[in-house]
Amino acid sequence: MSDPETLFAANLLRMRKQSGQTLAELAEACGLDRAVVSKLERKIRSPSLGRHMVPIADALGTTVVAMLSPPRTATAATEGADPMAALIDAYLARDQTAFLAAVSRALRLF
Repeated sequence: MSDPETLFAANLLRMRKQSGQTLAELAEACGLDRAVVSKLERKIRSPSLGRHMVPIADALGTTVVAMLSPPRTATAATEGADPMAALIDAYLARDQTAFLAAVSRALRLF
């Protein structure tokens, strides 16, 4: 998943779901048609920087760079790191499996 369009589509879907917004809500927030957002999520339509990426990133409270970056996984981002940092990263990434593993590791410290 290294090409920009695939990363954008995957991150758009993931970030929209994490934000709790429906397609219609996100489309309204960024001034696009719901069908356009749907096509971007499914990689049926290629995103334009000014027309699609910037408004969508703004509506999701993120940056275009984040939308084009591979998602950080809690285990990859915090492997060998402080257990509390791993716990926080897993929580913020909404990765339940990594979160529970981090809780387990953190509890072993006490």
